[in-house]
Amino acid sequence: MATILAHITAHHVSSSPHLGDVCESIRLEWVDPIADASPLPETNLQAPPIAAGELTLKYTRLHAPAIADWWAAHRVG
Repeated sequence: MATILAHITAHHVSSSPHLGDVCESIRLEWVDPIADASPLPETNLQAPPIAAGELTLKYTRLHAPAIADWWAAHRVG
């Protein structure tokens, strides 16, 4: 949720409409940290706060990570 909250700040909201001018498409992939190899936590989906505004709810839907089935089987949690 911290990433979503960062992306709804005034700076990001005013800049994001211009991304289409410089990017045709974006696809991000990541793999969670391996247990005992990194102090970072695994990615866990979080629901938006109850009092979340419309933009937060929209970004939560648009930017929700999809955990691949092959990786889910290897997750610690």
